Amino acid sequence: MRLASAFVRLRRDYPQLLGYITGHVHDLRALLAAEAAAEVAGLPCLAPCWGQPRASELLLKCRGGASAMLVTRWRGGCGGAAVGRGVGSVVRSAEEVRALVDEVGGFEAADGDSRGAALDMIPSEAAFYVPGAVIALLSASDAARGGDGGGGGGDDSGVVECEDGTSEVDWSCVHTRLVDRKTAGP
Repeated sequence: MRLASAFVRLRRDYPQLLGYITGHVHDLRALLAAEAAAEVAGLPCLAPCWGQPRASELLLKCRGGASAMLVTRWRGGCGGAAVGRGVGSVVRSAEEVRALVDEVGGFEAADGDSRGAALDMIPSEAAFYVPGAVIALLSASDAARGGDGGGGGGDDSGVVECEDGTSEVDWSCVHTRLVDRKTAGP
């Protein structure tokens, strides 16, 4: 119960703490222990399911999961960029994720943890983020200025072309912005 005690102290010392995210969990007993400890402190515990078939779909479907995913890697020539599905685009439904996965060749090609994978994404908006937080890809110039605008295109887009034919976000251009949900659009 040392972990539970630590969570209770964290919750007391940092009241803005909204939950606990574990790393990749392959040990069910360890995950259950982490969930039980977080529950004692009244914190939700989330275990990402990366590397699993339909992981991004599951995040969009599960209660307390993601409400949007940011595409962080895309294999060129798959046609996605032409229809707004390239690096930096935001996907909001499990059906859209499944269509992207099918488009790049199925789950084996879309395992973002694998070198050279054709597709990867991270939660952009999620229940487990600070309220109003959105993970976004900024243009390189906006990121350098600390701004909150969108990508500028070309070499300034925040996207890097990789030797294996994929495009990937320049991680220095991926930032968290706070959005006023009352005035922001969908």
